[in-house]
Amino acid sequence: MSTVKKAKGKNIIRAATVRRGIWRSNQAYAEVSSALRFPPFDIVVMNVYDALVAAGGVTFWQMKATSNGSFFLFPKNDKEEVEVISPNGKRARLSVEASGVVATLFAFKRLAACLAAAAAFRRLLEYARQRPEFPVIDSLIDGL
Repeated sequence: MSTVKKAKGKNIIRAATVRRGIWRSNQAYAEVSSALRFPPFDIVVMNVYDALVAAGGVTFWQMKATSNGSFFLFPKNDKEEVEVISPNGKRARLSVEASGVVATLFAFKRLAACLAAAAAFRRLLEYARQRPEFPVIDSLIDGL
């Protein structure tokens, strides 16, 4: 998944769902997880999500791999939107998928000393900049 399509003069970064059970085959996930060792990176994201989203506590999660070599986790949820409360005091309603992008960015930032996490953070931020919710995502991660 390393191809980036060109459209209208811009690079479009796409995200595709990774089937449960093969997350570890995603190169970026494997690199971040091996650097972290314990707890597994998905548990870190879930804990961050629970701290950011009052309606957290979701048990089934999905992964999307971005075409530029990153990934993000988000809960499989019946809700279309959730409220995210950032440590910087900002609060916003976001799609469940976008809330997962925010939680994954926070988790990557916690592991900034890990080169794989820092690279995955930059690539995920690049993907997030293309989303319509980016101004809200940006306000929630402001000050990271």
